[in-house]
Amino acid sequence: MALASGLIDRIGQNNHSPATILQRANIDIEKFISNSQISHVTAFYSSINLNEMTFTYSNAGHQPALIIHKDSSFELLTTDGIFLGMYPDEIYKENIKKLETGDRIFMFTDGIIEASNSKNEIYGISRLKDVAIKHKNLAINDLLEKIYTDVQEFRENKEAKDDQTAIIIEVNKNVD
Repeated sequence: MALASGLIDRIGQNNHSPATILQRANIDIEKFISNSQISHVTAFYSSINLNEMTFTYSNAGHQPALIIHKDSSFELLTTDGIFLGMYPDEIYKENIKKLETGDRIFMFTDGIIEASNSKNEIYGISRLKDVAIKHKNLAINDLLEKIYTDVQEFRENKEAKDDQTAIIIEVNKNVD
């Protein structure tokens, strides 16, 4: 992961297209992991343009992001693209979403939505979305705490089997 992060950071310094960044990272990562025990890396890469109020994103086999709009509507942000490091000729697509002040963008690892309980049910994106909408007026740190608590309660306090990471970005545009 550290290698992938460093490569993507370096490539991102000279490129602005999330799809191009993932394509170039894919080629470099494939060279590094072909002789290692690592089979692939997933990534979701995005950029926000606050002047145009747009969110541009591309996905390489990672969980899709989720936008919860200020009016409580939501969108799952999906694009085609297989994980990094397996197929050097993979082409990644990117999409652009228009943003509004008050929108919240949720990015998360599969450890959150694939958390399971004693009935072998998974937490799922739908449950994550429901918690995010129900508590949309909470500050971001409080909402993250609410999500982590909800996942832990869903798991019935069993130890997590995978990393559980979430990032929430709230869109605010200062008007001068």
